[in-house]
Amino acid sequence: MLAVIRDVYGPPEVLRIEEVPRPTPGDGEVLVQIRASSLNRADKYASLGTPAMIRLATGLRRPDRRHRGLGMDFVGVVAAVGGGVSGLSVGDRVFGEHTLGQTWAEYA
Repeated sequence: MLAVIRDVYGPPEVLRIEEVPRPTPGDGEVLVQIRASSLNRADKYASLGTPAMIRLATGLRRPDRRHRGLGMDFVGVVAAVGGGVSGLSVGDRVFGEHTLGQTWAEYA
């Protein structure tokens, strides 16, 4: 799948589109095919790595492997469900927020 990623903190010029593995939902998780994602202040701060306290969670010198993606808010369609998920089925339309910030991608 395609995703917007970065290996360093910085302006939009450090972002690129790259082929990455499609996530697999774990227990209690769903895989969403992203239809739209926003750009908000949190995404801006995460991209720039400012204020400095953000780096305590995402990587001091550069984004760590789990935080290379960006995007928090999303709307999409459930593509797969993990074990123990109730109330959601494949094909359901959903919206929400991804805590790791990886919704600028085809799936999250």
